Amino acid sequence: MVSPELWRTHFKARYKEQFSLAHDLSLFVWFHSCGYVLDILPDLIEIGADVINLNQPDLFGIERLGEQFAGQICFNCPVDHQTTAVTGTDEEIDCYVLCLKNSLSKNGGFMGYIEEYSSIGMSDHAYTTIENCFYTHRNYK
Repeated sequence: MVSPELWRTHFKARYKEQFSLAHDLSLFVWFHSCGYVLDILPDLIEIGADVINLNQPDLFGIERLGEQFAGQICFNCPVDHQTTAVTGTDEEIDCYVLCLKNSLSKNGGFMGYIEEYSSIGMSDHAYTTIENCFYTHRNYK
């Protein structure tokens, strides 16, 4: 809805001020987006975002996110709420969790989580499966 150029012109400096203030107070900066922020992710990293919360990692391509940004920012992502969390089998959910972990966890830069999304079709079974998969694959080497 806002072009990267417009974001850089009107918002980047303001976010940088806020991020700097948070860091001055020994706080971490968590940035959430439900939108497509791939084009400004380097800017967010540059100005000090510590964690990026992406509820729809499929928008970006999980492997691409990892290739371009793993180790530069911590990713906080669930199993995508628009796809696998709603329609995935147990095996697909497990593979998805492993893909998140293996693609994004460089230098500990990944935190998986789950939210209850029955309103968009996530079943109790899927919720429990996701929870168990994140628990099973919680260790990093």
